[in-house]
Amino acid sequence: MMRKKISIKMTAANLKLYGYFTMMFYTIGTAIIQNGLLHINAYTDVQFAALLKENADKMVLSGWAVAFSFIGVLAVPVFAFTLVEGFLHTSDLKKYLLRMSAFALLSEIPYDMAMHRKFFDFSDQNVLFTLAVCLVMLYGLRIYQGKSELRCRIVKLVIVMATLLWCNILHSAFGMCMVLLVAVYYLFYDKKGIRILIGCGISSLYVTAPFSGYALWNYNGELGCEQKNRIFYWIYPIHLLLFGIISMYIM
Repeated sequence: MMRKKISIKMTAANLKLYGYFTMMFYTIGTAIIQNGLLHINAYTDVQFAALLKENADKMVLSGWAVAFSFIGVLAVPVFAFTLVEGFLHTSDLKKYLLRMSAFALLSEIPYDMAMHRKFFDFSDQNVLFTLAVCLVMLYGLRIYQGKSELRCRIVKLVIVMATLLWCNILHSAFGMCMVLLVAVYYLFYDKKGIRILIGCGISSLYVTAPFSGYALWNYNGELGCEQKNRIFYWIYPIHLLLFGIISMYIM
């Protein structure tokens, strides 16, 4: 008797739910374990390595932090792909960009609280800034989409390189990987196998992130629950604020 092949169909809403769920592990690993329990920022690298050698409990906690970060980075290719989907299906790009930028600004203080235990820290910015810059990149790439002349290919390359530079200037989270993934998912959108394969190669910058290629492969092109999509914008700043408060004032 032959077994039926199980196929998991992912809507855009399900992809976002998967992305935000895995991303929370990254926040917990950093805000709760590294900052709240281990107080990693209070040590130099050498001091922290010595601490782990002397304290088995701290070593275990450090292992959990690493494990949670491995789960968290599964969100990176998912956020990159859903951004491309949003760009291709939005009826108002300006409104989409303004909304993304507004939530990037709204999330920055909660992000600094969760990641750095400070209200203001300019060493890096939250991932929504990366996504906002990538939206501008997609607008530029769309102008030259379908044009195969050498000049147009060079312009596309310059646009991607300029986006990488801006993310580097802003120190926005997952900058290089996110920009390259968004570019690949857009430029090879109609070639599913190629974009998934190249995307997995780029995602390997974060070791476990290529495993999200399976979820992207099973994307069925449907939006899913519209109400869920509206909630997702609020999940990011709220969860950062919650874990930031726990890290700064409770632990």
